[in-house]
Amino acid sequence: MNDKLALVAEDHPILTQVMPVVDKPKYVEILSKGMFQLMWEKEGIGLAAPQVGMFLRMFIMGSKEGPHYVCINPEVIEVSENQILDAEGCLTFPNLWLNISRPEWVDARYQTLDGSIVERRFEGLMARCYLHELDHLNGIPFTTIVSKLKLDMAKKRRKKIMGDKR
Repeated sequence: MNDKLALVAEDHPILTQVMPVVDKPKYVEILSKGMFQLMWEKEGIGLAAPQVGMFLRMFIMGSKEGPHYVCINPEVIEVSENQILDAEGCLTFPNLWLNISRPEWVDARYQTLDGSIVERRFEGLMARCYLHELDHLNGIPFTTIVSKLKLDMAKKRRKKIMGDKR
């Protein structure tokens, strides 16, 4: 499956669209396996369906070592008041790092591949990842939640890193 999956370009219109609800969670099982392979190949910890061109309200997250999460029709129940500013990247925007403030933890609700509803608290990096991927499902690329100045500066840094490749 991952031979067919590829990341969409950072200007692809799917990245600014709200994704529709998944009616039959089991149908995304093969897709999620391919997404995990692609994500780990690219050394990421989260990947949303629209990033591979799929109009589905689901994402995956987790390091190769685990644990692994397939989050279908995810939502936020509650977030911490305490925010943490940290560097954040995105597989769709290679070598672009932005300082983004996110809640320290998130109480999440999502469906699993077998259709079960799970409620779980994610903290730290996994809370950041959950919220970043959920933003993708709501048509909000991380480049749109920082100022134009911060984005332009980050793009200049990326250009220096990438040289003529970008």
